Amino acid sequence: ACWASLLFILSSQPPKDIVGMTFLHADKVLHFVYFGVGGFLFMWALSCSVNLPARMRILLAILVAVAIGFIDEWHQTFTPGRHGGDFFDFAADVAGGIVGLAAAFLTYEWIKRRFTTTSGSAAPSGN
Repeated sequence: ACWASLLFILSSQPPKDIVGMTFLHADKVLHFVYFGVGGFLFMWALSCSVNLPARMRILLAILVAVAIGFIDEWHQTFTPGRHGGDFFDFAADVAGGIVGLAAAFLTYEWIKRRFTTTSGSAAPSGN
C-alpha cells in the first residue's frame, strides 16, 4: 500500500530531470526499477500471507503489475506536463514487476526449502 501510494504521489508530479540520469530513455530505467521493487514487495507479501499454489501467486502478481502499470499510465494523462499512455513506460513497468516478483518468488522458495525440514518444522542452519 505504501509503495502504491508513493507511486500515485510521484505520478501526480510534473516530470523532473533526475541528476545523473541524462541518457536516452532514462525514464524507462526508473519505471523498471520502481516496478521491480513493487513486484518484489507484492510477491513477498503474497507468499508470506496467502496459502496459494505457486502458479496462482505468480499469475496474481503478474496481473497486479499489469493492472497497476496500466492505471499509472492512465493516471499520468491527467497530470500537467506528463505524457501518460506511453506504451514503452508501461512495458518497462510490467517487465520490472515481473523481474521483481521472480526475484522475490525464488528467494522466498529458497529460504522456505533451506529452513524447513520434511516434517514442516524449522531447522537450524548448522552454520
